[in-house]
Amino acid sequence: MNLREIFAVVSLCRAVNIAPLEEKPYSKVGAERVQTKYGISVLLTIRMSSGEEDVMRVFLSKGFTPVFSDTDLDIIKGGIIKINLIYHGTSEKTNAYQLSLKEEQE
Repeated sequence: MNLREIFAVVSLCRAVNIAPLEEKPYSKVGAERVQTKYGISVLLTIRMSSGEEDVMRVFLSKGFTPVFSDTDLDIIKGGIIKINLIYHGTSEKTNAYQLSLKEEQE
């Protein structure tokens, strides 16, 4: 899938909340910093399954925004590095989302 096809697929995808994600790696297709009514956020585009067209957009909460530098976002968008987003549920004490990033193994 080339970059033009990825953008076509991404423009058709919908945004979802982090909470319904399963505890498994989600391959990131894209990442961008966006302005929301709550402030600056990072919008990740992830592949929900192995299907080429099964992509979703996930807004990360403000606490995750500083984790991604502009360089990180450019590297992800450019496909230089492939990183998986892994959802680990929420913290029992704070209800905060627990996420990790792991380099995708080929």
